[in-house]
Amino acid sequence: MVDTGTLSLRVIQMGSEVVGSFADWSADISYEDAPDTTGKHGGVTVTVAIASLEMGSVSDQAKGTGYLDAAAFPEAVFKADLIEEDGQMLARGTLTLKGQSMPLDLPFTLDIQDDVARAKGQIEVNRLDFAIGEPGEGTVAFGVSIGFDLTATRAR
Repeated sequence: MVDTGTLSLRVIQMGSEVVGSFADWSADISYEDAPDTTGKHGGVTVTVAIASLEMGSVSDQAKGTGYLDAAAFPEAVFKADLIEEDGQMLARGTLTLKGQSMPLDLPFTLDIQDDVARAKGQIEVNRLDFAIGEPGEGTVAFGVSIGFDLTATRAR
């Protein structure tokens, strides 16, 4: 069960960094210390309410039809297996955003103390892969950094 956490994004708009975060998201996480026979430690499904994005003065624009289009595509979903590869934890799965699904390997750190886990990760995606914004980088750069930081307690 996620106790606390943030889900954020960062873009470069007209040469300046713009940072935002989602207020409404959930993560259904299963994790075992030892991997199963396929190498999986578990899985995660993250569901994000796009309308909950706060990005300061550009919030409405970011949620509008030319960008995330929260009215037509109210949720983003990331569904992944949790694996360890070359000593690095990865959430390997699919991100579905604005009706587009793309494979994604999200590297993250994981620290477990007793029944409390802290996980943190970040990845950069190309907004054009999800049909977000104009094709050029004149207004918004192609790269969008997505990050998370959460603390969860193991359910008993």
